[in-house]
Parts: sequence; C-alpha cells; structure tokens
Amino acid sequence: METLNDFMIFMATMQKRFNKMMAETLAPYGLNGMHAIYLKAISDNPGVTLKELSTLVRCDSAHTSRAVATLTEKQFVCDDRKDACQKKYKLFLTEAGKDAENDVEQKMTLFHQNTLNILSSDEQKIFLDLIKKFLVEFHGE
Repeated sequence: METLNDFMIFMATMQKRFNKMMAETLAPYGLNGMHAIYLKAISDNPGVTLKELSTLVRCDSAHTSRAVATLTEKQFVCDDRKDACQKKYKLFLTEAGKDAENDVEQKMTLFHQNTLNILSSDEQKIFLDLIKKFLVEFHGE
C-alpha cells in the first residue's frame, strides 16, 4: 500500500501547489481558482453556451452558472442576450476578461513549465500520457 499512499500524497501536494498559484494569480481580479478554467474555455470558444461550457470544463450546470454569474458581475464575461428572459445565449470575454485570461495563462504556463522542466522531454511525454490515461479510464471522459 505504500504506492497508494505515495500516490495520494503526490496528488494532494500537486493540487495544493496548483491551487495556491492559481489563487495568487487571480486574487488581483477578485476571482478564485475555479474561474480560471471558465475564462480559458470561453477564450478558446467564443460564443459558447452555458451547456457547452459545462461540458467543456466537465462541471455540472449549477457550478458553471455560478461561475459565469460571478464573471459577468465582475465584467469579465458578457453575453449576446437581447432579453433578460432569454434562456439560450452565447458567452464572450470582455476586454477585461481577455486581459485577465492572458495574465493567468502566462503565469500558469510559466508555473507548469517550471514544474515539468525537472523531467526530461521523454519523461514529460510519458507523464502526460499517463495523466491522460487516468482521466479517460477513470472518468470515462
């Protein structure tokens, strides 16, 4: 069981480091770590609907709605609704949203590069292939 314990500690430690960096990066914008994935997904998919966004980020629709509501309230995201009662609408980043997403992407890219650079390029490929396998096999995604 030592391997299982090592795995649990590794996953918890990596998540803690990632979350800390994400929180530090988003704090100046009044956002938290959960918002980064939404900014990235909307940036990469302008005009995405709430349902599509939930699928992209692999979160339930209630979580997605809360995140988008915060991003909209803080003027990082806007939509194309012509009527407040309109149920289906498309989401877009505002200029402030684009700036925040760009800042997060730059800082997190550097963080990930520094994290992965302790591995050789062959080790990086193997590591990333294994992570993808875990995601697909374990969650069926």
